[in-house]
Amino acid sequence: MSTSGGEIKVGLPTTNTAHKAVRTSTGTTVYPDASSNADVAIQTLPTGMRILVVIHNANAPHEYRFPLTLPAGARLVGLPELIGDIDLDTQELFILDAEGKPVGYIAAPWAKDAHGNAVPTSYRVEGSTLIQHVNFTAQTAFPVVADPTPSEIGLCAAAIGGFILMTALPVGRAGRAAWALGVLVRKYGVNRVASAIMGVRRANDRTFENDLREFVMQASGLGLLAACGL
Repeated sequence: MSTSGGEIKVGLPTTNTAHKAVRTSTGTTVYPDASSNADVAIQTLPTGMRILVVIHNANAPHEYRFPLTLPAGARLVGLPELIGDIDLDTQELFILDAEGKPVGYIAAPWAKDAHGNAVPTSYRVEGSTLIQHVNFTAQTAFPVVADPTPSEIGLCAAAIGGFILMTALPVGRAGRAAWALGVLVRKYGVNRVASAIMGVRRANDRTFENDLREFVMQASGLGLLAACGL
């Protein structure tokens, strides 16, 4: 994945590569695990890629490690560290370059069972390795699909993180826009805000729409969120 801070590479969690990759008719590349407990699938997106872990049964591992190759000096941080609010942990992650500027974004993890029900899942970071824990049980309806990868609105989300950091005080139009954006992120999360700005997902919430409209009025024309179309 290319960013303004350099190349970011995401390694696959599978350790057993006895089976060759299979490309489906939809363009998805599947890496079957020889144990048949879990497979890894990769989908190419306009702004990056999506990695899906397909967990077939309760014998599969609960944790999946994704080694990241980051540009020199880059690091992974959560939203609490990024904006200085320890109480706001949305499980969203940002990739900061050597100067502390957000250049990449990984949306909060999700996992769903065979019926579309959410399965508890979470991230933790060890150095430059992203680890997703999926808390399925023997009673879970398999297969479970988990997605730990860079979001389709990643460039916009990274720009949002940088915009919030641009000023500590709401001075001038840009400052007021940054303050309004910080309020949005605290209430709704980066992914939802970026998706709504880019039209990937409708707001479907009048309060959210009003808050978003207020921010867009402040930010339009500033050129500080070009990645989001503003």
